[in-house]
Amino acid sequence: SELLFYFFCVIVPSLGGFLASNQNSMVTSNLVLFPPFRKIAFNVYLKNNDGLLANHLVEFEHISYQQALVQIEKFVANCMSEMNSGKKIFLNTIGTLYFDKEGRKEKGEKGLRL
Repeated sequence: SELLFYFFCVIVPSLGGFLASNQNSMVTSNLVLFPPFRKIAFNVYLKNNDGLLANHLVEFEHISYQQALVQIEKFVANCMSEMNSGKKIFLNTIGTLYFDKEGRKEKGEKGLRL
């Protein structure tokens, strides 16, 4: 989720891409103020590794690029296994990944506060 504060698209290779769009602050009819935030969407077709996530892991976890790719592969395999068994994957501050009724990956609503 940290990368989505700085980039509009973060691809998790073999899983999909998370797309961020800025949303303005708003006031409800009850005069409740909501601060600006980034709305997060998920695109199942963005699966090719662009290196952004792996390089982030290299820099912040002090591991090799190959080790980062292995970590990502393990994460994706775990997510797919969980979703294949009907479970949902909670991604802190991003939302929830799950398979819809047709077996497609979906993301539940949630956004990042700016």
